[in-house]
Amino acid sequence: MHIRYRETFVAGWSALEKRLMPSYVWTSDPLTFWRERILFLICFIAVVFGPIALVPSLLLAYSEGLWIVILIDSVAYMAAVTILIARNASFVVRALVLCFILYALGVCILFVLGPVGAGYIWLFGASVLISTFIGLGAAIWTLVFNTITMLSVGFFIAYGNPEWILHVDNALEKWLVMSTNFLLLNTFVTITTAFMLNSLKTALLVEQKISKSLRESENKFRTIFDRASDGILIADPITKKFLQGNTAICSMLGYTKEEIESLTIYDIHPPKDISHVLDEFEKQGKGEKALAEDLPVLRKDGSIFYADIGASLAIIGGVHCLLGIFHDITERKQAEDELRKSEERYRTILEDIDEGYYENDLAGNFTFVNDAECRDLGYSREELIGMNYRQYSDEATAKNLLRVS
Repeated sequence: MHIRYRETFVAGWSALEKRLMPSYVWTSDPLTFWRERILFLICFIAVVFGPIALVPSLLLAYSEGLWIVILIDSVAYMAAVTILIARNASFVVRALVLCFILYALGVCILFVLGPVGAGYIWLFGASVLISTFIGLGAAIWTLVFNTITMLSVGFFIAYGNPEWILHVDNALEKWLVMSTNFLLLNTFVTITTAFMLNSLKTALLVEQKISKSLRESENKFRTIFDRASDGILIADPITKKFLQGNTAICSMLGYTKEEIESLTIYDIHPPKDISHVLDEFEKQGKGEKALAEDLPVLRKDGSIFYADIGASLAIIGGVHCLLGIFHDITERKQAEDELRKSEERYRTILEDIDEGYYENDLAGNFTFVNDAECRDLGYSREELIGMNYRQYSDEATAKNLLRVS
């Protein structure tokens, strides 16, 4: 039951914040979000629970004829209401108004009631909040104003003879001691708070800069990844499950990007070749080989194409991955096959003719001879291949050998 009430309270409070806080807060950086949230919380508490302390204070001030206290308290409460309602006003303006009201309330109470009214508490709150909302520079100025205020009250005690010191012995000395301790504690807390928040702000700015840089790098990677002409697959190095695939690999394999992410390396290579493929990738992972050549790849429709595949371990988005780059060599392989078949037909024709035929390189070494030429020269094919025509002493035979194919 306790948990249910807590969840109900949290849900209600979140709804209230979304209704009353500025809309930009929910898309702002964390520091701005929490500053707005603190300002909202202070004003909300002041508006809702403030009357518990305000009403007795107003009644007491009325009974003692302290009209300025009534005025300041009333203005402070109305300011809290205004800040809570005027959520579209600038955060800096709302924060400064709140801190100024606290400062003015503290000053008035100190001069009217002295230490009994605890006006220094409001001065303390104003300086701490200004360091929280605005920063170190504003906090230092607030400490300067608090120091001037405490000294001014000291002069008022020494030369103004306020009523509240009539029954206090050594009022000035006691005030100076209290002021010194107050200012010391006030300075410590205010400066510490300002430094902490300033460091937090710096850290957030650095984080935002790093995040921006990472986003830009991610966008560049994504652009290159998607527009690359070669197919690219990113896989888990352990399970071999694909994490991402670019447009080119989807076109090569015939799968959509969503379908790619449900496949593993075992799904895109013929079962009889998978062990060879894994061996090639293992060699690449060890740096023994940069490229696995002429590997069969299985399309969605069951057909096969061939690719040169480079695989390597990489860290992408902080995750260790296996990165595979597929260069489709199907057309090149088909062209090579056609060339090989054409050459075989050409050789067959040369072998079948009755006239002797041979080919040699620029140095005069035999590179091809048919059977008829072997018979004419009286050598076997194995003896002639690589032999140079200069080995023949007979000039007529040498001239005969210099025929150009």
